Amino acid sequence: MDYCYYVPEPEGNIELEEIKDFFVEQRAAMYELELYMWWRIGKIASEMTPKQLKKLAHILRKHLSELKTAIKFYRKYPHWLDFSFDKAYTWSKMKKEYGLAEKRGRVKPSQLIAVIKDRRKAHEEALKSAASDDFIKFLRGRMAEDDDVLKKVGYSEKEKGS
Repeated sequence: MDYCYYVPEPEGNIELEEIKDFFVEQRAAMYELELYMWWRIGKIASEMTPKQLKKLAHILRKHLSELKTAIKFYRKYPHWLDFSFDKAYTWSKMKKEYGLAEKRGRVKPSQLIAVIKDRRKAHEEALKSAASDDFIKFLRGRMAEDDDVLKKVGYSEKEKGS
């Protein structure tokens, strides 16, 4: 099934309700197209080896769990027309329904601070033996970036040295 949407140009005076209806209609079409895209990816990916899946995830810049969700979606609905699309249905909801949404934990500020402190020590050691001005500029730039991150997480100057 090929998708090609023609979006007509509005004519004359358009009421706000018409704009809202148009918006809802086009958004639903977009969601359906996105689901179809993932269904097709699932169809193709269902024949791949785990190594090929990892490579595809890297190429698409998507988490592997997203490809696995697409495969699960395809296997549940091997024929696209068997899937009854609802305007409120999105790919995000699909990932939650199948329980394969990636779980990306947040880094705690204390963990981030520890990493930056370790990196700062390594940068300071490298500065002592740096041979070129370009490398020194690079290291100082990285240290300045780290300082900005520390400010964002509320790390004080007094704590930085300890």
